[in-house]
Amino acid sequence: MTKRNRTAGNQYERDIVKELKELGYTKAVTSRNESRTADANKIDIVGLDGHFAPQCKNLSKSVNYHKLMKEINTDMPKVIFHKRTEKSTGGKFMTKGEYVILEKDFFYKLLETYK
Repeated sequence: MTKRNRTAGNQYERDIVKELKELGYTKAVTSRNESRTADANKIDIVGLDGHFAPQCKNLSKSVNYHKLMKEINTDMPKVIFHKRTEKSTGGKFMTKGEYVILEKDFFYKLLETYK
């Protein structure tokens, strides 16, 4: 992994932490700073009261969601945040879309809360 890719990935984790804090998850922090165990289990953000276990990806290619879901080692609902980027003609990476991938059972539980 190049330094640019690592830096972009770490920044995306911090961006998601900031957004989660704005949504009320005030204890959210990156696992790199807080929990070696969570980081080793492929959980990028902790302090979410056990509601879900996020993995953040900032990539210019597709994510193998199935493989990544299997790598996240937890009983909590698994969530993948994916920021898709493309390199512009000027060499700068531009965001082309952001997505959240959930396991179907967890998605249905979320739907139940909106009834």
